[in-house]
Amino acid sequence: APHLARGADLVRQLKVEAPGDPRTFALVAEYHRARGEWPEFEAAMTAAETSERGSPRLCYLRAIEQLERHRRPDRGAEAMRECRRRFPRYVRAQAGLVLMATGPEQALAEIDRLKEMNQDHYLVMLLEPTLAADQELAKLRGAPGGGPGNAP
Repeated sequence: APHLARGADLVRQLKVEAPGDPRTFALVAEYHRARGEWPEFEAAMTAAETSERGSPRLCYLRAIEQLERHRRPDRGAEAMRECRRRFPRYVRAQAGLVLMATGPEQALAEIDRLKEMNQDHYLVMLLEPTLAADQELAKLRGAPGGGPGNAP
């Protein structure tokens, strides 16, 4: 993937130009998360957390780690909600909650919260119409005397 190769080049450059910058550690962690390289992710996160406590991006990364590394969407959503409590204006955490939703109804509720923060967010534009249509179909299927599932 060309975007990961460009990202790798940027990470290498930052490691030389700003090796001790907490933002470099966070970016290195993001890169390794995207590649599923968990030992490298952990090393970068440990370095970042040592020098930059209380960062919304580190809070987000630890929450998304629960989903992607440990396959625990429940823990990921719980950690992401805590991230939102600590950093109420951090849009990326709310977008993470949209992605961790366990069904269309929950996802739409999370999208509504995301829309309040940023109505032009790509997830709002991409998922809201599809989830709303899914919810309408589910209502039609469950309606007595109507809907495709009740045809004679």
